[in-house]
Amino acid sequence: MIMDWLRKYKNVILVTTVAVFVVSSFVGLGQYFVTGRTASDAVAEVNDEKIPYRRYLTLYNRMVNSRREQNQDLSAEALNQLKQEVIQNLIRESVFIQEAKLYGIEVTDGELAQSLAGVPAFQKDGKFSVEAYARALQFGLNTTPEEFEDIQRRQIAVNRLQVFVARGIKITDQELEYEFARRAPPPATPAKKGEVKDPAKEKADFREQLRQEKVSQVMSRWFQQLGTNVNIKVHIDEIELRGQ
Repeated sequence: MIMDWLRKYKNVILVTTVAVFVVSSFVGLGQYFVTGRTASDAVAEVNDEKIPYRRYLTLYNRMVNSRREQNQDLSAEALNQLKQEVIQNLIRESVFIQEAKLYGIEVTDGELAQSLAGVPAFQKDGKFSVEAYARALQFGLNTTPEEFEDIQRRQIAVNRLQVFVARGIKITDQELEYEFARRAPPPATPAKKGEVKDPAKEKADFREQLRQEKVSQVMSRWFQQLGTNVNIKVHIDEIELRGQ
C-alpha cells in the first residue's frame, strides 16, 4: 500500500502541487448510505467499468457542501441538476481513464506519494505525516487509504492524458492575429510610474489564453467522439428508488 511507501521515503519526498481535485476534496464529508443502497452498487457502467455508488457519493457530497458554504441554491431542482452533473463527470472520467490505459499511461507509487505529500492536510510541521494522513482520511473524508488512493491515481492519469494531448495544440500566428483583431481588446492601461509595458509579453499571454481555450474545445470534441464507441448504462435512479 502507498502508506508503506510514504512511511519509508517520507523524508526525501519533494513537496509538489497536488491536483485541485485532491485539495477541494477537503470539505466536510459524511457517509450518507441508507437502507437499500450499498457502496458496491454501480451508479453507471462505462463499457466494462462500473462506477461505484460510494465514489459518486464522495463527489456529490463534496460539491453539495461546497455550495452550502458559498450560500448557493440547494433547492430540489438544483440538487437534481447537480446529481446529473456528477454522474456525467464520473462517466467522462471513466472514458478518459480507459483512453489513458490505451496510451499506456500508468501512475506509479512514487508519483502518487509525491502528490499526496504536497497536501497541507496530510502534513505536520510542513512535512508529510502518516498519522495526519490516516486521520484526515478517517475523520475528514470517511474513506480508506485504498479508496482514496484509487481516486487520486485516476485523477493523475486523466491529467497526464490531458497534458499529453495539450502539448500538440498550438496557436498559429494567423489565428493569433485574427482573434486579437476580432476580440478588439481594450487599449492597454497606461503604464505606472517606473513600469515598462511589454507588448510582446501581452501578446504571448493572449496566445496562451487562446491555446487553453482551444485545448478545452479539443478535449470536449474528443470526448464526444470517444462517446460514440462507448457503451454507457446509468443506474442512479433505480438505486435511489431502492433507498426510498
